[in-house]
Amino acid sequence: MVRAPLIPTTANDLKQARYLRYWIVDNGSSLRVLVLPGAPIGATVNPTCSLIALPVISGMRFVSLPTGMTMPSQYTIRQSTKSAANQEAHLLLTHLIERVGLNRRSFLARLADLGHLFSDYDLVNWGRAGRSFPNDWAALRAMVQVVTEGQPATRRCTAAEALRFFGLVGMPFPELRSSAALFPADEFSSALAAYMPAAFPEVQPAAGGEVAAGGIGQAQQMEGVPPEPTHSHVITQGLSALIALMRAPEVHTAVLAFRIDFQAACEQIGILAGYKRLHDLFQQLEDRYYLIYHDVKRLPADPSAWASIEHNARELQAIADDLLDIAGPASMRAITALWTHKLARTGGELRTSIKNHDRRLLKSAMSHLKDLLGREPSRINTRLVSAAGALRLSRLVTAMATVAHTLGRLRLEQVATHQFEAFETGVAALARLADRVTAAIAYHNAFQEIDDELRRVEVLLDQDVRELTYAWQYIKPMILKLCDSSQASWALKLNAMGAELERTFETEDLRTIIPLFRSYRSQASRSFNQVDRDLLTLCEELQKVDEPLATLLKLIT
Repeated sequence: MVRAPLIPTTANDLKQARYLRYWIVDNGSSLRVLVLPGAPIGATVNPTCSLIALPVISGMRFVSLPTGMTMPSQYTIRQSTKSAANQEAHLLLTHLIERVGLNRRSFLARLADLGHLFSDYDLVNWGRAGRSFPNDWAALRAMVQVVTEGQPATRRCTAAEALRFFGLVGMPFPELRSSAALFPADEFSSALAAYMPAAFPEVQPAAGGEVAAGGIGQAQQMEGVPPEPTHSHVITQGLSALIALMRAPEVHTAVLAFRIDFQAACEQIGILAGYKRLHDLFQQLEDRYYLIYHDVKRLPADPSAWASIEHNARELQAIADDLLDIAGPASMRAITALWTHKLARTGGELRTSIKNHDRRLLKSAMSHLKDLLGREPSRINTRLVSAAGALRLSRLVTAMATVAHTLGRLRLEQVATHQFEAFETGVAALARLADRVTAAIAYHNAFQEIDDELRRVEVLLDQDVRELTYAWQYIKPMILKLCDSSQASWALKLNAMGAELERTFETEDLRTIIPLFRSYRSQASRSFNQVDRDLLTLCEELQKVDEPLATLLKLIT
């Protein structure tokens, strides 16, 4: 008899189940089947969706230790054709390599620069049935480092993907700690919080709903502690309070004087929101592209790939339709006309190729889509930054501060006094948000100049090391100015690595300079990516301010 502890067998058991652990013992070998944790499973949810099927056991039934009952057949784990862990890891790594624009040769070359020598045969062999990745944790971390450091923010390996790869290759949990430096702290902590319960279901909830585990960053999930309000939340509350106060004629008059400033802010935030939406949709489009790309590689050996391609193409078309809808208004048409035409034509090619199972046309459509994804997201990002710079938030802050000063001289009832205090707090939050946006734009523009120069040097460095020493006299002051004005961890790392790189110039030894330059280049790119993500986060906060601003504007027009 096969026994499995803590297996619920009734609808009531399933409702109460939050952290589950299954064990199967077969012929003396222990195989673990994990159930992904999450919110308690309701009676209307199909519980079989929580099971990870075993590839080697068919028709297995479980017995519940608490009840002694056999698990019903609808909950039985059935045979699956799921790939082995090493094959899944290999597929994921290959996907990441191609997503960042590398090939096997360039990937192995960068891996060698980090001190880990492998052949093309090794790389292919890791993905074969019955084989495995090396138990060299430093080398496995270096593989992730290659597809993370210095890569574009929209294409690099994410923390969640890194943890999934490490889990598939069997990296022990304590070894994950040294990979945290490759990612922003908040991204890694969030990914780790999601990874730990899935990979280690023995982690049980502590009293008060807290899930805690030692390790990287002492990741914790606190259910009972409310998050700190964001700037946008406080600003929204302040604007809502002002809207309530406008029932008084004198308040309405004070706000009316700044109608033009409020209207301009609304229009500019609307433009910013449009670019942010385009940015997000292009990221979704790229994710769907890579799913189709890997299905295409299965052809013609696996004809079943067409079904998967058709499904993902429908999802891709839905995203493309959303992009075309956003690009449709006259205000956007002038800057989106070229890529919208290409996107519409590519969508038609994709549908026709799938309908006729035409591999040649399919490859052509995918090539056009890849070209589009290689150009447009960065252009949209540039326009998004420009739109953020055109916001003139300082004028909005001045307008709201003047209104607050006017209201402060009025005699207000008790309720109105609380609303006025909320408005004042909102004005202060808007001023802080405006300062953060201004700083983020300045950092972004400075890093763009530095990145352009480092790219130029990287191309020429193999030919003449003097190109770096010549460019350094311009790069160094810009880097120092950035780092001196920031207390972020990226600034400290960039300063330290710059000093180390500069000390090697006297040697003129390419074997020493080139690896250090590439490490410095990677750190600079990671810093740029972090600044870019910070700016996008601020843009999201600004979008949330748009609705109460629009409501306020309606009341005074």
